[in-house]
Amino acid sequence: MPNDSVHVNSKGDIYLVSKSGVNAVDCYDKNFKLKSSILDIKLHFEFPFIDPPWKGQKIINDTELKKMITKEDHIVIISNNSLKVFHFDEKHNLVNSFMIKIDNFINDYKMSLKREVSQGKFIFPFY
Repeated sequence: MPNDSVHVNSKGDIYLVSKSGVNAVDCYDKNFKLKSSILDIKLHFEFPFIDPPWKGQKIINDTELKKMITKEDHIVIISNNSLKVFHFDEKHNLVNSFMIKIDNFINDYKMSLKREVSQGKFIFPFY
């Protein structure tokens, strides 16, 4: 699958960026049967500063969303679009979410984003 990194927990569950346009991440069992989907895609597409040039997009790739599995089999997802971090437990219940609010980081990203958008481009804060 292009532009996607695969993450596997200790049970063999496989996590991929979803292509459904409904949720952001799909979880498959070790036989590649869909078990569940997590993170409402609307939360991923809540841009805090601008309307993106591709308004209405429903398909995402791994440059927009980063994910990792903890030693407890929790999944942590960082949204490059909303600047939010989402923490789900091993049963895919949302444990916590928060926006990244580091003033220097936000100010630098806003300036860079404004410059890129003025040139018809777009950048992500976490690449």
